[in-house]
Amino acid sequence: MERIQSTLDPFGGHFLVHGAPAREVPEGSWPGACVIIAFPAYENARAWYGSEPYQALIPLRTRHMEGDAS
Repeated sequence: MERIQSTLDPFGGHFLVHGAPAREVPEGSWPGACVIIAFPAYENARAWYGSEPYQALIPLRTRHMEGDAS
């Protein structure tokens, strides 16, 4: 968690929701937790995702949990 936050800071990103269970799903299914990250602008989010520090962490996330990023 600490490593993720340090990748967000340069882009103004912060967690709005982290690990909250999906209590109510009005359509379809959501079999897990919810994570929402906010950025000041779309460009910041794209720059963060493509940044070298975050790219280095992606294998840690994908090896330890299933999920989609959108």
